[in-house]
Amino acid sequence: SAAQGPLMEAWSWTWPAPAPSPGGIGIPGSSQTISSSLGSSNSFGGGAGSISSSMSSSSFGGGGGESSSSSSTADAGVVDPWIAIETPSSASSSSSVSSSSPSSSPLDSLLEPKTTQTRTWTSTWTTSTTITTTSTTGPHVFGGQETSEAFDAWLVVWRSMYGEGLWKAGLPDPWESRMPKPLVNLTPQIVLSSGGVAGGIVTEGMGYGLMIEGMLAAAGSPDALRNGLSLMKSWLGMVEGPKDLAQPFSGGSNFTGSSEKVNYWPYGVSAIASNKNLAPAGVAAWKFPINESKIDAHMGSATDGDQDALFGMIYLSERLGNPDDMVDVVIRTLIAFASADLGFPDLYRILPCGTKVFVPKLGSMWGGLIPPDGPYKTKQEPWCYSPGYFAPAHYRTFRDFARRWWKPEFDAYLPKRTTGAWTTLTDLLEVFDSAIVAGYNILYYSSCSSGSVSNWVGVQAECDDNTTLNCEGTPWQYTPWVGPDGGECAQSGTPFGTWGADAGRALWRIAMDYVLFREESTSVLIYDRNGFPDYSVRFGSRKFLNRISRQYKTHAWCDGGAEGNNCLNRRNNPFRLAPAFDPKYHPPGLNCSGVPFGQMSWWAGFMAYPTFSAFVAPYDEIGAIPMSRWMDTFSRICNFSEMNFSDYSAGGKPVGQICYSSYFESSQAVISWMIMAGKLRTIQEVDTSPAPLPWLSDEGIDEDVDEDLPIESDPSNAALGGLQPIGDEVAHVWESLIHSKAEAIPPESSPAEPHPEVPGELVKSETSDFSSLTPEEGTSAYQGSVSAYSSDVSSSSSLAEKRAERLPTRSWDGTTALLALMPFLGTISFGSLMIFFGINVCWRAVTQCRRADPPRRRPPPRMCCSHDGDARGVARVPSSIQREPRSAFEPLRASLDLPFSPLPQSDVEEGV
Repeated sequence: SAAQGPLMEAWSWTWPAPAPSPGGIGIPGSSQTISSSLGSSNSFGGGAGSISSSMSSSSFGGGGGESSSSSSTADAGVVDPWIAIETPSSASSSSSVSSSSPSSSPLDSLLEPKTTQTRTWTSTWTTSTTITTTSTTGPHVFGGQETSEAFDAWLVVWRSMYGEGLWKAGLPDPWESRMPKPLVNLTPQIVLSSGGVAGGIVTEGMGYGLMIEGMLAAAGSPDALRNGLSLMKSWLGMVEGPKDLAQPFSGGSNFTGSSEKVNYWPYGVSAIASNKNLAPAGVAAWKFPINESKIDAHMGSATDGDQDALFGMIYLSERLGNPDDMVDVVIRTLIAFASADLGFPDLYRILPCGTKVFVPKLGSMWGGLIPPDGPYKTKQEPWCYSPGYFAPAHYRTFRDFARRWWKPEFDAYLPKRTTGAWTTLTDLLEVFDSAIVAGYNILYYSSCSSGSVSNWVGVQAECDDNTTLNCEGTPWQYTPWVGPDGGECAQSGTPFGTWGADAGRALWRIAMDYVLFREESTSVLIYDRNGFPDYSVRFGSRKFLNRISRQYKTHAWCDGGAEGNNCLNRRNNPFRLAPAFDPKYHPPGLNCSGVPFGQMSWWAGFMAYPTFSAFVAPYDEIGAIPMSRWMDTFSRICNFSEMNFSDYSAGGKPVGQICYSSYFESSQAVISWMIMAGKLRTIQEVDTSPAPLPWLSDEGIDEDVDEDLPIESDPSNAALGGLQPIGDEVAHVWESLIHSKAEAIPPESSPAEPHPEVPGELVKSETSDFSSLTPEEGTSAYQGSVSAYSSDVSSSSSLAEKRAERLPTRSWDGTTALLALMPFLGTISFGSLMIFFGINVCWRAVTQCRRADPPRRRPPPRMCCSHDGDARGVARVPSSIQREPRSAFEPLRASLDLPFSPLPQSDVEEGV
């Protein structure tokens, strides 16, 4: 809270009545005057003061708060949050109303020429500000045993959406050597979504998975930790994008620099390279697999998925004790999110008091304050925003993590302003606090007294021209409408101004803010339509959530908080709960100026589930114990007795009237019940005991694994460049071949000293006699020579890039080894030849399992592998290396008879 005082001001406003918008925004009447003399020692609505006013309406039907005292002569149903007042209990107020209604209709007024507004304001300020933290509410409430059991069941349903292998997204797996250590050797997982525009693999589902698993890992779950890290590995592969497009593809377009340059279209940085030889990190394109012929439908990030994914990554990093490589990845993702999805550092508006306002966008290419035209124009409808994307708990977590773990070396990751000026950590932290203020204010003006919220609303605040990214303006001046003419906007197939699937998520996002940041989220400063602070309004997470609890308490046909209540009949039908929100029963408060149009049915699971999470915020008229019973009542709606909790596919599905197990319904269910079951933890509550990472041990993997090898790709899709495995017999032949063919290299051909950027153990400078080397040493010497040559070809490349490209094609390994045995087999019949070539073809086409690396022993070598086996991808051969002589390793290559003739360029492009 901020304490301001002493404060003396006198002001007077006189203005013609603003024209009403179709949904009721505007004050009918010819003119209004508000005058006030106020003296206070103000602590967010406290202190003594007097207010006298003349206004047309203070009846509040929507837009955020309730008025404690009001009188109105406005036409019925026409209300306006411009003048809505919710007076704090410690303040005294009086109001009188005087107005004359025009004969014309609101729509006629909308089409009339706009009148001007004049205002005189004189004030004397003496202000001091202190920041304090005080508890203003009771603790949050959670459900009982039935709620916990329901969460466990929904978690099983949700995890059935997971699949292994990035190849399902049309992507090669990221390089192991460029992964944070906790991700090495993990098989990537993805979330398979379905329904509407979300079919396929979308960042929304990946974000949900990372957020859920990260939060459960924070409580010490080893399964959640493994799932979360495997999803994080896939996220990094998605940021890199398909290999035949501009990389990193991220949230940019298909041209170099689009995702990495702040002043390239789209505005902002969506991927950031590492100074630690790690993979690029940031936000990803919103949908995979990417169809290159329809690439426009896949380009651009989605803010909702990005913020959930980053939130989960932070908790995974915290669970592991924040190792340097994990912190580096998280910080870069955090900066990219702030830039691509929030508009950091240049895309903001300035309120009259000088406060910067960053409005969360809908993604890197659309929404928020992006200009409608010019060099940074939005890809979709301009000035559009979804309150369902607003995630204040996430933004506070991002802010706190960055402040706590920032290092001077991270300054280099920060994007510059379009003017070329450097930004700082302070600038970055300001963005998250600003987005919280903007989000709550827009929520206030786009919601109703029942807790209903609009899917999409307008935030139009134009600058003088489309090349200017920041200027004075108030984004919620016309909300929910787009601009003064009552415009509309929509995305994702859900309608404007309606309470539906996109808006429903706002409820559990605000519930998370209350649980994780109870004291900070309870009181949020609300500004009026013109951008001036309105200290008469009290609004925040608890105030908003209590609207929903009150709606159930008042309008349901039963009391869910009563012990042994009858809210469910013998078939678990919750029809007695539905009247609180089902439009069929016409409950009050579902529509207002903030939600001008209809609503989806409560019987859609994704609409009902988020409303249940509101009961974690105490509501004095119900009480803590009854609120816990309400959550247990909701948890009995679904019957999970037919489910197999060990193998979901082997059992039945949840049974009940609103118990759906499809992608979107199960996502909203598991998140809502995770909140109600008390599974959320603050960063300070994360379990930091040593976390077991068995995939990094020697169980099934040798300790001497070369981490610089490229990693898995689609075992069933040769187009992605899988390579052949080597069985025991072929491996032995290979080793014998190298050992027998190794010959001495002339001294003048051997490097006298190890290459400065190649590990010394890879270059055998002590001897020029390679015939005495073991197979492993011989091959290592050969690889060291190739590495040395590669570094000479591209001195500007990082060490990780050079090592990653050193042996990109090995498709000749198995074939050469087998052919080398032919002279020892004598005369071979025609039938034997056919069998040999048949096996070889099948081997190449079907068993693209894992890389055939001679010095790497894998227990147990096998001829084939399963659908999700350890497939290894192929890196491209730089054309400079293919076409130039390989003098650095030619003597060794010749002694081993290794084929290295340059490949046709077409084959290189196809990853052959």
